Amino acid sequence: MTLQDKQQQQKEEKSIDCVGSCFLIAFLVGFVQICIWFFSFTFGSSSLICSQLHFYNVQVIPKSYRFQDPIGIIFSLELNGQEKLVDKSCEFVLSASVGGFYTTKKISFQSVINSNPELKNFKIDIQPIMLNLEQGVDLSNFPNSLILKLVCGGSKQSCAESVVPLSMEMFTSEILHEIKDINHTVNLLVTGEVGSGKSTTINSFFSAVHPSTQTIAMTLDSTRHVSTDVSRFKFEMFDYATKKEVIVPITITDTVGVSSSNYNVKESAEFLLKGGKPNIMAEEQIFKKQLDYDTLKNELQMLSVAVQAIKMSVEEESLLTKYINLTKSPTRKAEAEEIQELKLSLLKFKDDDLDWKTYFERRSEIVNYKLANFSTLKEKEQLFNKKSKELNDIGNEIKVMSDSLSKERHAQRVSLTGLEKQVHGVVFIVTHATIQSTSSELYKNLKAFVLRSIEAGHVPIVGVTKLQSTNVDEVRKEVATNLGVPVNNVYEIKANLQNRNKTFEVDKRSYEVFLNVLRRAKQFIKKKRIADQ
Repeated sequence: MTLQDKQQQQKEEKSIDCVGSCFLIAFLVGFVQICIWFFSFTFGSSSLICSQLHFYNVQVIPKSYRFQDPIGIIFSLELNGQEKLVDKSCEFVLSASVGGFYTTKKISFQSVINSNPELKNFKIDIQPIMLNLEQGVDLSNFPNSLILKLVCGGSKQSCAESVVPLSMEMFTSEILHEIKDINHTVNLLVTGEVGSGKSTTINSFFSAVHPSTQTIAMTLDSTRHVSTDVSRFKFEMFDYATKKEVIVPITITDTVGVSSSNYNVKESAEFLLKGGKPNIMAEEQIFKKQLDYDTLKNELQMLSVAVQAIKMSVEEESLLTKYINLTKSPTRKAEAEEIQELKLSLLKFKDDDLDWKTYFERRSEIVNYKLANFSTLKEKEQLFNKKSKELNDIGNEIKVMSDSLSKERHAQRVSLTGLEKQVHGVVFIVTHATIQSTSSELYKNLKAFVLRSIEAGHVPIVGVTKLQSTNVDEVRKEVATNLGVPVNNVYEIKANLQNRNKTFEVDKRSYEVFLNVLRRAKQFIKKKRIADQ
C-alpha cells in the first residue's frame, strides 16, 4: 500500500469516528429530553406551563352567608400560548389567608378541566369550622381574605394565585337569622362613660354591614363630641344578595354619656331600660344645683353662729360667761352653790328637747365665737341673710325642675307598656383607665348602672377602649371583675385613631360586638316571654 493510500484510509476512519460521536451525542441529548418530559409528565408540571397560566375573574359568589355556610368562589383561567395542560398532579387549593376559621379545600385540576373544557366559571367553596353559635361568635381568627391557588408537581409549585377579599356585609344573613322569630323591633341600648366612643361604636356597627359607610364619624382620641340627648336610629344594612340597602327591625339608642354628675338617680337608669327617654341633661342640672344647695347650706350653718351670737340676750350671755368662768376651777363651797344657782337661771333659756349638756356646749361655743369675732358680726349677719335668699332661690329652682321632670316622665310612662317597648340588649362602652379607678365617682356610677341592667334581667356586653396594657386578655379579666360581668361578655373596641378610613379589622370587631349583643337581646326577649306566660 502506497503512502497516499494509507493517508486516504486514515481520513476515512476519522470521518467514521466523527459521525459516530455526533450520533452518540444526539442520542444522549434526545434521551435526556425524553427523561425530562417523562418526569415532568409523571411527577410535576414544567415551569413553561406555570408561566403561561393565571386566574382571572375571581370573585365571591354574590350572596349572603351565615357563619356555618361554605363560602363559594367562582373563577376562570386564562392560557397564554397553545400548549395543552396535561399535568394530572395539579390541584386547586382554597384556604384562609390567616387564622383557622375555615378549612382548606382542594379540588383535582384534571377533574375540573374535564367538566369545564373552556376553563370558565369554575366553582369551589370552603367550609367554615363549625362554631357553637349559642355561646356567641368569636371572630378573632376570622380572615380578611381567602387565597385561591393552582399548585402542581410533587413540590406543589404555585402556578397561579389570587387573593379574594372578604367583607362583613356578606354576613348580614346572620343578623336576619337572629331576629326572624321576633315579631317586633329589637331595641339595643349603647351607653357608657362620656368620651369613651359610644357614638363611634354605633357608627362602626353601621359601617360593618354597610359598604357605603366609608369613614368613622368620630374617633376615640377626641372627647369634644358628646351626645346631649337620647337618640334612636333605625338600623340599615347592605343586603349582599340583592345588592341593596335594607332597613331591618332593629333600633339602636345612643344616650348621654355617664359622668360623675349624672345617672345618680336609680330611677333614671330603670326608666331608660324600660324604653323611656329620661332627660339626663335636666337631671344633671338638678344634681349640680343640689350640690350647690348643699354647699350653701353648710356655709349658712357656719354663719348661723354669728347670727345666734347677735340674737343672744344680754342676760343669757352674762349668766353663761359667769358659769363658764366659775366651772373652770371651782375652789370654794360658795362657788359651787353659785354655779348651781347660775345653772337654774340658765334653764329658762334651754329648749325643752335639749338636755343640759348639749345646751351648754352649743351656747358656750356661741359666747366664745362672739368674743373672738365681735368686730365682724354685723358683716357676717348680712352675708348670712344674702346666702339665705340664694339658698331659698336654688331650692325653688330644684323643685320646679323636679316637678317638670316628673310630669315629663309620667307622660312617657303611659305608652311604655309591653315587651316591645323595652330595651332588649345593652352595650356599655368604657375606658380602661376609668374601670381601674375604683374609688372614683365615675366608676361607681358606671358600676351601679351595670348592676341595674343585670337586675332588670340583662346580660350586658362591655366594650373597652383606650387600653392601658397590650395584654388584652388581662384587661378583659380586670374589667369583668370590676364591673361584675362574665369575661366572655367583655370586648376590646378598636377604632381608627390614626386614619378615619373604613377598615376590615374595625368592621370585624364591631360586627362581633353587635352580633353578640343581638344574641343577648334575643335571649332576653325569650326569657321575658316565658315569664309572662
